[in-house]
Amino acid sequence: MMTARFTAMLAAAMAGLALLPLPPAARAEVVFQFTFADVQTNAAHGFNDPIIYPDGSGRTYGEVRRENTAAAARRLGMMFRHAATVTVYVTSSQIPGDLGACGSEPSGGQEPGFVRSIMAKKIIEGVDANGGQPDAELVINFIDAADPEWGYDDDIPDDKYDYQDTLIHELTHALGYLNAIGPGGGGMLEDQPAFAPQKWYAWDGFLTDAATNRLVNGATFEFDAARLPTLTNGAMFFYGPNSRQGNNGRLVPIYAPSPWSEGSSASHIDTNYPPIATMFWVGSQGRGCRGYMPAEAGIMADLGYDIMDVSAPGKLAASTNLPDKVALSWEAPPFSPALSGVVGYAVYRGATTAAAAAVKLADLAPDVLAYDDSAAAGNTRYYYWVRAQYGGAAPQTSLMQRPAAGYWGGLAPDEDPELGPAIRANGRRGIVQVAYPDPVAVTVALKAGQYAGVPADWWALAVPSYGNEWYCLQPAMQWNAFPAGSLAECRWAVQADLQDVAGPVAILPAMTLPVGTYYFYFAVDQMDGVLNYPAGPLLYDMVQVEVE
Repeated sequence: MMTARFTAMLAAAMAGLALLPLPPAARAEVVFQFTFADVQTNAAHGFNDPIIYPDGSGRTYGEVRRENTAAAARRLGMMFRHAATVTVYVTSSQIPGDLGACGSEPSGGQEPGFVRSIMAKKIIEGVDANGGQPDAELVINFIDAADPEWGYDDDIPDDKYDYQDTLIHELTHALGYLNAIGPGGGGMLEDQPAFAPQKWYAWDGFLTDAATNRLVNGATFEFDAARLPTLTNGAMFFYGPNSRQGNNGRLVPIYAPSPWSEGSSASHIDTNYPPIATMFWVGSQGRGCRGYMPAEAGIMADLGYDIMDVSAPGKLAASTNLPDKVALSWEAPPFSPALSGVVGYAVYRGATTAAAAAVKLADLAPDVLAYDDSAAAGNTRYYYWVRAQYGGAAPQTSLMQRPAAGYWGGLAPDEDPELGPAIRANGRRGIVQVAYPDPVAVTVALKAGQYAGVPADWWALAVPSYGNEWYCLQPAMQWNAFPAGSLAECRWAVQADLQDVAGPVAILPAMTLPVGTYYFYFAVDQMDGVLNYPAGPLLYDMVQVEVE
């Protein structure tokens, strides 16, 4: 009987499933790999300086600088829900007045349009656009061994610049704070006349004047000549939905001095705006943010990143076992930008995971880290968000991050479809939330109905939200990787007649997955060895797993 055969074949996959080629890291993050030119050339200065650093550790200045570079990069990389490794070529200089600089070449060809940097494209799209070349180049200035400018590690004197904060600032330029706009309009295509269609960095497409008029036309890719005064009148802004969310609905001011300042204009936050920000055009001495304020995190989200806003509350949880309410709890933000500290929390509830449709339930004091939703209807699943509110001259509010699902009074069992495939994660359908490192187990079932006896291909796919590979369960009953989006390279798991499979049949044993979003699919279609998507005919079901 086919049902017994199929169940046995999938059950036999249990041993093979241990070979699922998921990333070994405990979470999705961006990893920066540095090549230090000073070390390569064995130079006796900069990142290879042999003079002993005067803190009693026995480390040299070169070691301290390399260690602090790695520490800053790790802190930055953990703010992103992407699994990617990027390469940076690092040099040192001795130019009084400069702290450093970092950039990443544009991706794409010579056509007009908005493009990401090489580094951003690799992280967001999983595309290595420059082969074995470095994804970015970084230069840091050291005046001399005595380091009159830099403060390292965690104790930063008030008269020195925070080296790690500066590294985060410079690497953020390579991630997306890059402008092709110049004092006369600009653009990357040198053979184009002024105000003709041009090639721009993605950043340029978000720049506006005070009336939200875009400096570059998003349809024609032409710089608007009428906006030339905006480049030097101190009234340039970054206009994106996420940056406005973090900035309490306001546009984010961008540095636009008169005269134009090459290397600073149009690619930094205006210093006249918030009390402090990582992406100011000029650094301040003493301990820095070493992270993004809410508006800055919003800018990175607008540029296409899945960003973890470290100014948002942590470990949000919602109850599912109380008799008359949903109880929420959370922790203070793991990182609070140096604005004026957290001045309160805002609690939101939604019927779905769509944050834009959520309704505010309450504003709470900064020392309150819990809330009871007694107005929630019983036997109904809700989704909750909590945002941290910051005060100061320019109030900020953390972004709406992943919601927590909660309910009271129990829920009706998740019913499988009346016809076709059904797939569950940890016994549930739809959107399933899992707190890392709790395990995830995926099972399938099928109701053949009128299609019983029809020859079919049986498919199982796993699609993570990070990286550049998807996975399919193959005839050898092992999960194999294939290039993301290349469904033609996906193979069926079983070819057999359709019959009822009561299940649940395990296709993924309980295992810990890295932090991220996963989409698991179970599908059947006509027996031709080809996944008939999207044209069909195809019957499929999907479960979404959010690991936080």
